[in-house]
Amino acid sequence: MTIPRDQSRKAHELQQQGLSLQQIAAELDTSDDRVSQLIAAYQKQQPAEPQQPWWHGLSPHTRVFLQEQGMHSRADVEQGYRDGLFTRGHPNAFRSITAHLRRRIVEWLNQPVQPYRVSQAEYPMDETITLRLQADTVRELERIAKKAGTKPDALVEALIMREAECK
Repeated sequence: MTIPRDQSRKAHELQQQGLSLQQIAAELDTSDDRVSQLIAAYQKQQPAEPQQPWWHGLSPHTRVFLQEQGMHSRADVEQGYRDGLFTRGHPNAFRSITAHLRRRIVEWLNQPVQPYRVSQAEYPMDETITLRLQADTVRELERIAKKAGTKPDALVEALIMREAECK
C-alpha cells in the first residue's frame, strides 16, 4: 500500500504540535492505526541524521572521569547534576571531583545541544585513500580520464563529489 507523502507529513506535523493519535485521526478523518502508519512512513522517508557522541564538547579527561563514575550518556550526567553529584558538600557528591572539573561539566551542561553537521574540516582535502579495482576497471578508468583530459583520481573525486551533491 502506498502512503501519500503529504498525508504522512501532515500527520507528523500534527504530532509535533502535540496532538494525540486520536486527535490526528479526527483531523485527517482516518483511524488511529492509520495515523500510526502515516507517522512511521514519514519517519522512514527522512534521511538518518549523523549523531554526535554524547560527550561532544567535553575534554577526553572529563569524559573518562564521567564514564568511570558510571555515566554513559548526557542524560546520565544531567541526572547526576540534579542528584547533587557535582555539588561540593552534598552527601552524594563525587569525592574525587575538582572544582575545575566540576566547572567544566556544568559549563558543558549549560551549552545547548547542537545538531551534528559534517564539516569539510573533518575531512581534510589532502587525505589519501587507496581503492582496489579490477584490472579491466583500471583500464576503463584510465581510458575515460584520458578522453576527458584529466587524471583518473580527479575523475573519481569529481564523481564522488557530484554524487554527494545529489543527496
